[in-house]
Amino acid sequence: MGIEPLTDHCQRENGLGSLNVGVIGAGKMGLLHAGIFNSATHSRLISIAEKGPLVSRALRSLLPHVRVYNDYSEMLDNEALDVVVICTPVFLHKSMVESALERRKHVLVEKPLAMDALQCQSILERIENQKTMVAYCRRFMPTYQHLKRIIDSGDLGPPSSYMAHLFVSQVFSQLSGWQYDVGRSGGGVMMDLGCHAIDLLHYLFGDIVSVNSRGFSQYSNAIEDFVSSDLESSDNLRGHLDLSWSVKGFRVPELKLIVDFENGVITVTEKYIDITSKVDGRLVSKGRNLRFRQELAVSVPINIGGPEYTIEDMDFLDCILNDREPLCNFYESSKVNAVIDAGYSSMSSGQSRIVEYPRRR
Repeated sequence: MGIEPLTDHCQRENGLGSLNVGVIGAGKMGLLHAGIFNSATHSRLISIAEKGPLVSRALRSLLPHVRVYNDYSEMLDNEALDVVVICTPVFLHKSMVESALERRKHVLVEKPLAMDALQCQSILERIENQKTMVAYCRRFMPTYQHLKRIIDSGDLGPPSSYMAHLFVSQVFSQLSGWQYDVGRSGGGVMMDLGCHAIDLLHYLFGDIVSVNSRGFSQYSNAIEDFVSSDLESSDNLRGHLDLSWSVKGFRVPELKLIVDFENGVITVTEKYIDITSKVDGRLVSKGRNLRFRQELAVSVPINIGGPEYTIEDMDFLDCILNDREPLCNFYESSKVNAVIDAGYSSMSSGQSRIVEYPRRR
């Protein structure tokens, strides 16, 4: 089912105070989450761990009420944290996530959970009763949420197939940095963009059970710039996914889905959802139904980078405070890594691969 996006009704039923939050990594996403948790009614930002000296000095000057650490382990040991938010490169995730879990903290981590499914399995084995989430923000975008509600309603019948792409104009020369080093990133566009697309496909259509992927590089040496995959879900639904960070004309990422149903077709992106229906239903009308994200969005108390980030963070707080399971917990997100592993194996072998999911503890 789709969630009902939260605005200001996150409440702690046991009457205790706000949740103490610490952020590891003060890059773009770390600062985004820090700003949200620092402003939300039921949380307060009390510490940030950041190794960069210039950023650390700026944080101490701009946020005098927040303690800034150079060592994340020191922050975890010294601060009475309820929630740890990890926004670092993926090769650092496993050790940081496991350190937070071993200290019995609730953990939110930026995508993907880890480098591969084996690392994910190690993480899963350390979870006790904590709430966990990977920040796959498209689950919280209103257009994809509306598609999820239509699928669940059965108005158009079951999906029969889909075509998808996730493109952004990013790589047009040999680039450096951890993101383009397979030993630290885990892969190229399949890992970086593909994890977002695969998570959304899981959310909409259920588990992916087999993958047949082809990839190639145009600008990069050790990682792929283009991937094309045929996917099959557990209910025999088949679809196709194209990924590239080297396509011109996409200033911001676009995840476009065209879904065929028994009684219609839906095209959806971050910006709009375009429905053509043969029938009248609870959520659709016969004919064409075009709705933009502005029509579907809910208000949020603070908007930094897009309301979906506030919604996901507030939803995580609500899961902790009211003891319900997050929409994309670590087990759910570990499945994304398993599909990516199968995709890379398929690219290497030239054959379709069965997806082997991590074990739930």
